[in-house]
Formats: sequence, C-alpha cells, structure tokens
Amino acid sequence: MQQVLLEYAEYDKFVTLAKSGKIVLAYGLAKQHPLYQESPIYKSLEARWKKSFAEAQKYSLDPKGTEKAREILAPYRGISDKTKLMQELFSQGEVYKRFRVAIGQKDFKIAFELIKLHPFLKEFPEYITIMNYGDTLYIKSQELINSGDTHAAIKMLRILADFPDFSSEVKILMLDIESKQKFFKAIKDEDIIAAYNMLDMSDDLQETDDGKRLQLQWNKDLSIANNFAIEGNTKGIENTLKAYIAMSSKYMALGTVFGWCYMIQLELAVEAKKEQSFIENGIKNYILNFGLQDQILSFYEIFISKYPESKLNFELLTKGDLSMWRPSMISASILD
Repeated sequence: MQQVLLEYAEYDKFVTLAKSGKIVLAYGLAKQHPLYQESPIYKSLEARWKKSFAEAQKYSLDPKGTEKAREILAPYRGISDKTKLMQELFSQGEVYKRFRVAIGQKDFKIAFELIKLHPFLKEFPEYITIMNYGDTLYIKSQELINSGDTHAAIKMLRILADFPDFSSEVKILMLDIESKQKFFKAIKDEDIIAAYNMLDMSDDLQETDDGKRLQLQWNKDLSIANNFAIEGNTKGIENTLKAYIAMSSKYMALGTVFGWCYMIQLELAVEAKKEQSFIENGIKNYILNFGLQDQILSFYEIFISKYPESKLNFELLTKGDLSMWRPSMISASILD
C-alpha cells in the first residue's frame, strides 16, 4: 500500500499537466509511474496522440503538407517513444516524395529500388499506375514486334527493362530482336556466311521468310551433294557445297556428307580388289578424320573377310571425331 501511495503521490500533478497541455511533462511522469498509464486521463492522451499521428501521416505524404504534419506533432517532441515514430513518419514522407519525383521523371529504376526498400509505397495509387503502365508497354511492344517494327519495340523494351516483373523476359526479347536485326542486315549485305551461321543457332530465325528461303536452298544443295556422295565423288560435293565450306555452323553436316562419300570409296576399293595396304591406308585416314564410327566398324568386318591376312590394329591408330572435322581435311580420296 505504501508503494502504491508513493506511486500516486504525483498523480494530481500528472492530471494537471495533462489538462493544461503540457504533454511532454505529463508523459514524462507517466513513464516514471507506469500505474498512471492505466488511468482514463492517460488513455485520453493516447487517443489524442493517435488521432494527431493519423492526421499528420495524411499531410506528411502530401509533397506540400510536410510542414503542416510537423506542426500537428510539435507538442509531442521530446517524448522518446513518440519521437521515433515521428522520425519514421517524416522519413516515409520524404521517401514518398522521392517516389513521386522518380515516377514524374520516368526514372523507373529508382522508383522500383525505392519500392524494394520501402514496401509501404505499394499502398499508394502511383504504384498501381506504374504497374499498369508496365503492362501497357509490354502489350504494345509485342504488337510492334509482331508487326515488324523492331526499332520502336526496342525503345519500349528499354523502358520495360527497369520493371522487375518483366526484366528477365525483356532481356530475352532484346537478344531475339538484336539477333533478327543482325540476320536481316547480313541478308541485305549478302553476307551469306554470317546469315547461315545465325540461322543455324536460332529456331525463330528459321521461321522468318528469309530463314525459310535459306533453309530450302541448303536442303536442296545438300540433297544434290548426297547424290554425289553415293558415287564417292568428292569433287561433285565440293562444287555443290562450296558456298557453305566457310560456314562453321555447317561443319558437322559437311563432315557427315564427306564421311559418307569416303565410306563409299572404301567399299568400292574392296569391290575392285585394290591392294590391301591401299585400303588399310584409307581406313587409317577415315579413323583419323572421323573416329571409330559404326560405319567404319561395319566396313572393317567386310574388309577383314576379304583380306584376312591384315594386321591392322585399331588400338594403335590415332582417332579423330566428327565434331572436330574441318574443311581443311577434305581430300579427293580417303585412300590417298
């Protein structure tokens, strides 16, 4: 009881301070005597504080209302727990103003960095506005891409790149557009080597009119070259595919055609009963260029049945690989 009486010794003073508007001193006594915080007068002070804080919050988020907000909360300066909340409030006001300025200047990179650091910004209508703007940019950019106006599309995509929800897709779209622009420039400049190399790395380019035309020409020439391969005619293949020899993207396909041609040469040599050493040299050259493929292994069974005295040992041979084949390996005959 004595402790309680001591606690309430300054209660009348607390009430007087509260009623006379000396809020800082009143809150100071309430902090010294926690029992006062259960009183109706303290709860009334707190209700007034909450009302003032809500009103100040409304003004603080208005670019022209900061001073009004500070005026409303001025009576609470010096109350430690209130000061912290006030500082956070005014900080939010400054952030909100920066956010609005960034949007006004269309600096969306800054705007989204502020949103990331201060999620409360998502509660404002400006956030909804820029998100809708992003959706509009995306839809319009797709329309421009589909219509072939890639220059205008890129301008929009560069803006959209600052929107986190679209950044990953925008990078892909930009690379795709840049690839198409380089491809069409190569076509215009008649740089067929560059055009085919890009074409072979992009399914999208193969769907363009120029892409389909180039692919059709390649398929036609490849078909003719295959006919020469059946005859073992390397000269015919070279003349047919000479436009593609310098295209790195075609090395595997070219190597396959020449490999087939050389295999026919080996088979024809066996049928013609050429000298054993002559054919063995051809087998060595084939393995050196293309490795131990199924074709050469199957051919060896035929060869050894015709030349059983052969001592050829695959384990001792240097082996190449089709993936490493280059046009510099072309020879008129694999047997030479």
